[in-house]
Amino acid sequence: MKSATRIVALALFATLALAAGGCASRIGDDCTTNTDCSPDGDRICDTSVEGSGYCTVEGCDTGTCPGEASCVRFFPASFLTPLADCRQNSGFNNGCSKDEVCLTSTGACAPRSIERRYCMLSCLTDQDCRSNYRCVRTGDVATGGLAGAEAIPKASGAVSNVRFCAFDPASK
Repeated sequence: MKSATRIVALALFATLALAAGGCASRIGDDCTTNTDCSPDGDRICDTSVEGSGYCTVEGCDTGTCPGEASCVRFFPASFLTPLADCRQNSGFNNGCSKDEVCLTSTGACAPRSIERRYCMLSCLTDQDCRSNYRCVRTGDVATGGLAGAEAIPKASGAVSNVRFCAFDPASK
């Protein structure tokens, strides 16, 4: 009798352990609260897009995002300092002030203090993204990049564009 009870208890424990292991959401999954993304508190639910939470990691850096994601720097467009095009300037910081960075996406200068970093779900096409999201990339807006979204520079200082799933405002 004890043996049968022990077997049932072990089977129940194994089932719960397997179910709990599958609870972690991927970067880019839909969410309402942080615990929808991770019971361990290592991911957050970004609810800045109305009615559509996005599981992510805030404050990422090179090599710190899960395998399905890329770290992207965001600079809100309303805080950018327009120049003719800081990418065309030579010299210290491409003509931006010492507390600013020259954005490859727009050629504008952005205060370093407004930078926010998030792990974003990597993609190749829109089909890799969930409903109401599309596959966008960092880089020059003139060639299809998303304004204010910048790839994290590699250790060498080189910047490669990345593709990631972002909310599509046209889907509202």
